[in-house]
Amino acid sequence: SELRLNGAAISVTEDGRFEEPYLLTPGENRIVLDATDRYGRARQETIEIIYIEDEAASDATSSTPSSTPKVAPEG
Repeated sequence: SELRLNGAAISVTEDGRFEEPYLLTPGENRIVLDATDRYGRARQETIEIIYIEDEAASDATSSTPSSTPKVAPEG
């Protein structure tokens, strides 16, 4: 089995769970998950997120968000 997030391989537990940090940039963000099971069956899911930067954060000296959102499957 293999899982890729925007082309980069990520670790998956034996029960199929994964957790991967993803830093959002202001505006549109596209996350593409490509999964292949041990039989070679493949599936792709695309998640589109629009990140609207908090005005208070844009006034700060650092443009880096204070937290890193995590992408995880539902269910």
